[in-house]
Amino acid sequence: MEEKVLNRKIQEDVQDKKLTKFLFQAVTFFLDGNVYALDIADIQEIIFPRKISRIPNTSEKILGVLNLRGSILPVYSLKLILGLPDLMKGKFFIDEEEKFIVILKKQKDVFGVFIDTIYKNITATEENYKTGEMIERWSKNFLFKGVILEGEKEILTIHSDTLMKTIFSLK
Repeated sequence: MEEKVLNRKIQEDVQDKKLTKFLFQAVTFFLDGNVYALDIADIQEIIFPRKISRIPNTSEKILGVLNLRGSILPVYSLKLILGLPDLMKGKFFIDEEEKFIVILKKQKDVFGVFIDTIYKNITATEENYKTGEMIERWSKNFLFKGVILEGEKEILTIHSDTLMKTIFSLK
C-alpha cells in the first residue's frame, strides 16, 4: 500500500515540474552598479588586466592594446560604448587589478572589453529570458538583444554581433 502512494507522489512531482527550454549560458558582470550579460559562446576567456598601452589619435572608446601571449589585442571601454562615464578614459597606461577584461572572439576577430567585476554565470531559459520589439525600439543601435529576469534583477544581454559592428565603426 505504501508503494502505491509513494509512486503516485513521485508521478505528481514529475508532472508539476515544467520543462523549460535552455536558450544559452551567459556571464554576467557589473558596470557602474548595473548587471549586464554576454553569451558565453562568444567569450574566449576572461583575464585580469595586464598593462594596456594607449594609442594616440584613436577613439576615446579604445582604451589601448595589450599583449596576450604574443598577440596584440585592442581593448575597448564597454562603459563608453554604452554611454556611461569611465575613469579609465584617456589614461596612457592601465594596470587596474580589481577589474577584468573579457576577450571576445567572433570568427577571426578577437578583442577585449573592460568591465568592473564578474557577477556570475547564468542560464537563459524560455521562462527567464525576454526579448522582442520593445527592447529593440528603446535600445540604441540594437546593442541589447534581451533581458534575463533573475528575482528582482533585470540583466540586459548585450548582442555581441552588434557590439562588434559598433567597435569596428570606431575611428
